[in-house]
Amino acid sequence: MATRAAADAQERLAFRTAAFVRSEIDGYGFSAAELDFPKVLSGANVPAAIVPLERAVRLLGTLYGALETYVFQQLAQEV
Repeated sequence: MATRAAADAQERLAFRTAAFVRSEIDGYGFSAAELDFPKVLSGANVPAAIVPLERAVRLLGTLYGALETYVFQQLAQEV
């Protein structure tokens, strides 16, 4: 019974993770300022340019201990 509950929880977590990746990382809309590469590369706007990367790393850090290794690896490859 507990094993099934844990599997259900991991399945729901994986589903929500996929939804978060689609909306907050894959679907991130860069502004014109973020795409102004001369300014971005000069350091004037670097933090904004790496928002999707920051979100991905934070997500993976949160999930690391909460999922079985195989499930985590599959999600990490998608991110």
